[in-house]
Amino acid sequence: DGNILFNTANQRIMGRASVSSGDIAGILQIVGAPVQNISGRIDGNIVVDGTTDNPRAGITGQITQAVLDGQAFEPADIDAQFEDGVVKINKLALETGDSLLAAKGTYALHGPVHMQVAARNFPARILTSVFGMEKAVVDAPIDFAAELSGTGDDLTADISAQLNGGMINGVTFTSAYGLANVHDGIIHVNQAYISRDSYKASASGTIPVSALSGGRTEESMDVTLKLDHAGLDALTFLTPLVKSAQGGIEGDLKLTGTLAAPVLKGSLGVQNGIIQFQKVRYPLNNVNGTLHFNGSDMTISVSGTMDKKGKKNPGSVSIQADAGWDGRQLSHYDGTIDMDHLLIDCDYFKGPLTGHLALSKGDYAPKISGIAEISDTVLDIPLALTSASEPPDVELDFTVSLGEKVRLYNPVLYDLMINGSANFKGTAAHPRPSGRFEASRGTIHYLDTN
Repeated sequence: DGNILFNTANQRIMGRASVSSGDIAGILQIVGAPVQNISGRIDGNIVVDGTTDNPRAGITGQITQAVLDGQAFEPADIDAQFEDGVVKINKLALETGDSLLAAKGTYALHGPVHMQVAARNFPARILTSVFGMEKAVVDAPIDFAAELSGTGDDLTADISAQLNGGMINGVTFTSAYGLANVHDGIIHVNQAYISRDSYKASASGTIPVSALSGGRTEESMDVTLKLDHAGLDALTFLTPLVKSAQGGIEGDLKLTGTLAAPVLKGSLGVQNGIIQFQKVRYPLNNVNGTLHFNGSDMTISVSGTMDKKGKKNPGSVSIQADAGWDGRQLSHYDGTIDMDHLLIDCDYFKGPLTGHLALSKGDYAPKISGIAEISDTVLDIPLALTSASEPPDVELDFTVSLGEKVRLYNPVLYDLMINGSANFKGTAAHPRPSGRFEASRGTIHYLDTN
């Protein structure tokens, strides 16, 4: 309900309006706000004057039925103006439960900026969703304060933020904290860390804003990454395959270049570590390894033992690998795994495993080649291998050799002594086997008969 006057001679406009249940999403779309997943209603008064080339507007009232990324918010008062390309927020605070997001101050796209933005226990996932940050999925409550100054073209900011436990891109963490300044187009990371229980990684340095754009730039990052009180237990939240792990990790990394062309140098190492895998009886002991970065390539060397406790010459495994990247693309990779009577005791394999496994670049997909030599072992076939789930897209040239005392056993389906050898080519989805396995004796259960 209102009126508006427009002078065609001088393009001057003047209007007054009373709004009841105005559509917030429509208003944001009209003003071109770079946000999404916001809906709600607004009740209040709108004043518009100035010219079509330089309009002035003000709104006072209350936001009702506000929903951000599916989260409903309590009614909130708003008092804001727009004049000469400057947004002035006198009052705006959004609350839901004990979460709060508030802003106050002025922001000019090409002029002075003086604004404060703060949050308390606010869901970070809402912020990443509203601002279209799909590549950074953060699900954690955040406390932050930002003091913005300078100009819209050359912003200066003092920022402190703390994430109080949650997940980042599916990886859980206990806490994260950052203290940074932005000045003359450079982000100065004074202190930043992320932790999970006793594991902690920290970072400090400088990052040019232009280096984050993803395009080519001459300005380089200069960030030091440190592992403080770090340990192999970090593996427990990087992969569900690891049940527990012990052993300290030492080393520093230096990150330079840009996000489009990162350069990473330094090394990480572990000595005498222990890794316990899920559903595997014996742990991987005596884990020693190094991870070395040299700009745009990396090398990995890891060894360990797995066998019954106290055995004089335990079964062992060694891993050697290297990889390189060009920009954000993986340019090359290869690696080998060598096993010497590695004693594996799990639901589907109970016995020593000897063999050589190689990973290389195939004709159109990664290629796995080598040989596995199995003897004195009890095997079962996982149902997952016979399910309809899609296997990984890899090429094969792999041989399985069954020696003496290999038993294929499932209490419901079969109990067979088998031997032989077969080579598997093709792909994991469409293998081409050649060779033969023979059952020397045993039984097969079918409809409760032998």
